[in-house]
Amino acid sequence: MLKLDSQQQHKWHRFSFNIQLSNDDVAFRQMSAERYGIAISKKENMAYPNNLSWECVRCATCCGDTAKRTRHVLVLVSEAQAIAARTGMRIEEFAYKVEDSKPYEFEVRKKNKRCIFLTGVSCGIYSDRPLICRFYPFILKQSKSRTFEFKLPEHECQGIGRGRKLTQDYYVSLLRIAMEKLTTLSWMRNEVIRGHSSSYKHSSNS
Repeated sequence: MLKLDSQQQHKWHRFSFNIQLSNDDVAFRQMSAERYGIAISKKENMAYPNNLSWECVRCATCCGDTAKRTRHVLVLVSEAQAIAARTGMRIEEFAYKVEDSKPYEFEVRKKNKRCIFLTGVSCGIYSDRPLICRFYPFILKQSKSRTFEFKLPEHECQGIGRGRKLTQDYYVSLLRIAMEKLTTLSWMRNEVIRGHSSSYKHSSNS
């Protein structure tokens, strides 16, 4: 079982969110239940897609803008510092400051609508890639009952339905990574892991 010490418990309890589901969220949950099913682990206090197969097929769809979505690769301060140390670049050279996106402080710059660190389909900072890149194509939210919910709102990922079926251990490992990075912060927003914070483009721009 994934356990929290008293300090972590206090911090996570402060992240007890009152999430109001939009019509799209409800429709997605119904679709997910019908297509994949939702597994609930009371022991680990989390819910996740059941019987879902996924693997990265190195299509790099998640690394840049598409006809339907504009990517916003948001990073924590600690992540920006790690990337700067790895690349020898100043943070302002590869990212810019963002507001109202706590706990994220920066957004990675793009070149030709693709992540500045992407060469072909290879990531130049893979071992130091941001948290939301590690979580893709999932996002992580905490429900009113404080259950951690893995959701799959991304429909452009070509790896969905391929490869091995993801086990509970896979989701637990992702949750541990998030806890290690985020429990050191003073607060978080509604979406714990925002999954590249993709935004839909208006139809006029499609």
